[in-house]
Amino acid sequence: MPDLGLPLNNGYYKYPNMFTLYGNGDPRNGTQVGTNGLNYNTTGVYRFYKQVAGVARGAFFFYSQPTSQANARNQEAQATAEGIQITYESGGHQGEQIGVANFDADVLAMKSKNVDGVFDSVDVAANQKICASMDRYGVKVKAKVSTIEVWSQDIGNCTSGRSTVTPPACCSATGCRRWVPTSPARA
Repeated sequence: MPDLGLPLNNGYYKYPNMFTLYGNGDPRNGTQVGTNGLNYNTTGVYRFYKQVAGVARGAFFFYSQPTSQANARNQEAQATAEGIQITYESGGHQGEQIGVANFDADVLAMKSKNVDGVFDSVDVAANQKICASMDRYGVKVKAKVSTIEVWSQDIGNCTSGRSTVTPPACCSATGCRRWVPTSPARA
C-alpha cells in the first residue's frame, strides 16, 4: 500500500511503497537509504536563513537519540554549506538526554557566543523548554527553526495569541515566530 507523507524517518528514502512530499530520486529498493548509501539535499532553505534572515552563527539542539542526531547532522551540513557557522551544540556533540534536558545552561552558553539562529531536532516539550529559556534570559535571534516534530494542534494559534500550550510551542522570543520545518532526518 502506498504511503505518502512528511518523512519522520529514513523509510521514505528506502522503501518502494513510501513517497515523500519533498520528492526523491533515490532508487528506494528496500535495502539501503539513498544512492550508494548517501543522501543528497539542497541547501536553499539555509541559504534563505543566511542571505535573507541574516543568520551567521547557529545553535543546534537535538537529542542523543539516533534519528534526532541524524537530523541535526543534516541541518548542520546544510547550514555549513551556506556559510552558517556551527557555534553551539546542546549537550555537546552527542545531544541531550530525552526527558532530562533543562536548556537554561545551553541558552546562556549560546547567548554568550552571540548565536543568531537556533535550529532544533526535538519534540514539542523540548521546544517549549528551549523557547521558555530564551524568553527567560532575553535571547533574541533572527530565526528559530524547528522540525515538523514540534507541530501540534496548537500551530494555528501561534500568531493569533490563542495558544493553549504554556509556554506555547511558538515562544515570544524574537525570531521564534518565524519557524519553518526543515528537511527530514536522513542517514
